[in-house]
Amino acid sequence: MLASTAKPLIEILIEQSERFEREVSEGSSFLYKFLRLMRAHKNIRKRQEKFLEKTLHNKKDFYRSGGIAKVNAKWFQEHRAFNPADSIKCCKRSVIKLLDLQKDQLKYMWLII
Repeated sequence: MLASTAKPLIEILIEQSERFEREVSEGSSFLYKFLRLMRAHKNIRKRQEKFLEKTLHNKKDFYRSGGIAKVNAKWFQEHRAFNPADSIKCCKRSVIKLLDLQKDQLKYMWLII
């Protein structure tokens, strides 16, 4: 089952980069120490900000990022303009009943919004 979020895509991308930075800063394993040494968590945020700035203000629908990856700028621009919270017209009460694990089988799976 796929679920969406009530936040705009740009907010989620920024939140993910903040979580990544926090996780790398607080992590104690060898990988986290190596990433801190390479300043990867700082570089990722700067690169993401630069990417979003270029993508959201691009006049073309597609462009090449770094000469390799083809980026769908129109998709990012449409998601920036769309706020999922505005499209919810019904009440926000939901009833979810997913699994009955005691009988080892899926009995009910429904979602009412």
